[in-house]
Amino acid sequence: MNLQNLLLIVLTSLLTATGNLLLRKSVTNTTLLAGSVEQTLWNLLHLLRDSTFVLGVVSYIIATFMWLVVLSKQPIGLSYPVFVTCAFVFVTVGATLGLGESLSIHRLIGIALMLAGIGYVSVVR
Repeated sequence: MNLQNLLLIVLTSLLTATGNLLLRKSVTNTTLLAGSVEQTLWNLLHLLRDSTFVLGVVSYIIATFMWLVVLSKQPIGLSYPVFVTCAFVFVTVGATLGLGESLSIHRLIGIALMLAGIGYVSVVR
């Protein structure tokens, strides 16, 4: 994998993670599935007017198109593990710093092992 493709995967992963974090933030205080169909539709319409929600969806859409570019250039067997590992790291860091979620030593060890594994797989042919 060349540096350009690696950077494209990392950027795609970052946009996906950003979308996840924005969507999480936007739905935190929303009851999506309310008791009635009318209330559920009202809640969904309310989300569509929330700029955080819209930005999260836009991030996902852009990331999807970028992922299609990755798939056209790289084997998925190598690209996907790098993508998932980066997304896990970005979401974990973002959730900890931006959403106040906790970060345990076990999760840190898991992240270190994932990064080591991706590093190994990316270098060994």
